[in-house]
Amino acid sequence: MTWEDLNKDNIEEVKQMYIEYIKEFCKDSYRSQAKTFEEFYTTELRKCERCETIIWNDNELCECCKDDLFKI
Repeated sequence: MTWEDLNKDNIEEVKQMYIEYIKEFCKDSYRSQAKTFEEFYTTELRKCERCETIIWNDNELCECCKDDLFKI
């Protein structure tokens, strides 16, 4: 994701994902080693290939779009 992809409709969702990332990261590592917000959304987030929703994982599709009928 890029800075241009963030807008008033999705910024709150991205902020919440970052908060979850920080909580997960701090369980096993030092907070000072966590990615900044900019590093987080540029490296960890992407848009679903099918519906364009923001996802935070290594998958190409969100949970709603995963099915056996859809192939990339």
